[in-house]
Amino acid sequence: MRVSPLYARHQFPVIMALLKTAAGPVLKKVSLNNSGQTTVVEAVLPPRPQGLIEDYLRHVGGEPSWYKGTVPPSLFPQWGFPLMAKTLTGLPYNLTKVLNGGASFVAHAPIPGDRPLKVRAELAQVDETESRVVLLQKMVTGVEDNPECLECRVNAIIPKKSDKKGGKQKALIPQSAQEIATLNLALDSGIDFALLTGDFNPIHWIPSYARMAGFPNTILHGFSSMARTIEALNRNVLAQNPYALKSFECRFVRPLVLPAAPGVFVDKGAVFLGAATGSAPYLSGAYTV
Repeated sequence: MRVSPLYARHQFPVIMALLKTAAGPVLKKVSLNNSGQTTVVEAVLPPRPQGLIEDYLRHVGGEPSWYKGTVPPSLFPQWGFPLMAKTLTGLPYNLTKVLNGGASFVAHAPIPGDRPLKVRAELAQVDETESRVVLLQKMVTGVEDNPECLECRVNAIIPKKSDKKGGKQKALIPQSAQEIATLNLALDSGIDFALLTGDFNPIHWIPSYARMAGFPNTILHGFSSMARTIEALNRNVLAQNPYALKSFECRFVRPLVLPAAPGVFVDKGAVFLGAATGSAPYLSGAYTV
């Protein structure tokens, strides 16, 4: 199913956040003290359009009927990215080089689909070494009478210089893991996900731009691989009951070049997205029910 380009009109806040990031960093000194003080942004946002929610779920392999009028937790980047971007304002780093290192969430209660969202985002931690900066962002989403329905964390990584030692060897998908689904990812998966979430980073939908960045073709959004993995769990492990999924965490291990047909594998509470057992995964994570 192709996604309507009209959804782009819902993504103005996300697009503006991306453009501000692309304009370059604000290179000024920022005091990150040890007292636990963080940069916090709060907002009350209108309900997500029901049509967008339903098409998003179909796009990532889920079914709207499973969610019964609630908002899927994996959609949090669509409303959260603009607020999380604001928490980075003023940092003395080149935010145009930021990479998505991974994400996690804990679902305390379903988010009603017809209620305004109360959102609180913060930059919780900055971990800097000679080779990279890791920015830990936290976000809580809820509604007026239940402001903590969903807690999310995102790790943003800014490389400072290449690791000449080659870094740590990537853990492989265990041979004992069971494949529960195969994802058929078309070349246009990137632009469709962008239309649904607002993340129009050209590396995901413009082949020439992706090649300039060193990839053979466009690469799948990390959050798209996360959402598709979650819906594979819902369909094949959780008896089509997304409310059974209490927490999910993942690392985006390596780029997934489009088109592709990776598998989703599970092994004792661990989950992987990759080509086969014994290979390095694109996504490595864990879940609780």
